[in-house]
Amino acid sequence: MPVFFIQSRQIQDNNVILSGEIIKHLRDSLRLQVGEEVFLVDEHQRKYRTGLITREPHRLMMEILEVLSPPSPPRLKIHLGQGLPKGDKMDSIVRKCTELGVDRITPLIMERCVVQWKSERRTRIERWRKIAFEAAQQSGRWNVPEIDEPESYPDFLDRPIRRDLGLILWEGDTGQRLKPLLEENRQGREEGSPTFHCLLIVGPEGGFGPGEVSLAERKGLTPVTLGERTLRTETAGPTALAILQYAVGDMG
Repeated sequence: MPVFFIQSRQIQDNNVILSGEIIKHLRDSLRLQVGEEVFLVDEHQRKYRTGLITREPHRLMMEILEVLSPPSPPRLKIHLGQGLPKGDKMDSIVRKCTELGVDRITPLIMERCVVQWKSERRTRIERWRKIAFEAAQQSGRWNVPEIDEPESYPDFLDRPIRRDLGLILWEGDTGQRLKPLLEENRQGREEGSPTFHCLLIVGPEGGFGPGEVSLAERKGLTPVTLGERTLRTETAGPTALAILQYAVGDMG
């Protein structure tokens, strides 16, 4: 069942007052009727099972029926560094990766990016954040992934990012496949922190430029391949995320 995100200030006594965009979805799309239930999540990751008690033209009043305990800390946190693709491919990447549990996405400006990022493209960032918000609701997440502003690839690799494992998906002949690498890391993961942090870098349509893979290696990342087939940039990230989720145990 989808969830809908609210702010705790909307809670009054044992009721939640809804207005604005959310009621258009609940009233006009879902046709929510008095007595029907939906889940709401606030900024503190508190989830509420609520029932509609008042339906008005510009607001809905929901009664809190149950407050649900937050989930256990995630076993896997993935930070995706995605080479900026052209067209609307980033929309699909954000949507699918949100559904698959990505924690953060940083669009990367790389040598072979077809699109040239300009300041006036800021509306795209807001679009991606809206897509992440809607995908998080649709998939029943308790939070929304962070979507960063685009950043240059060298600057991204220079800043400290928490990680237990850093990976760069490369279509070259690395000799290192993702599955055996994860199996090698399994024992250390089980004995260490309950949350495993992974940094994953995916290139744009043109792949990586001269020196970009070796730069990642110098920064401690491991080049890996998903197999013999070369995947599109909008397919590679979600595929790797699904494999990582399964290997760590969040989906298996």
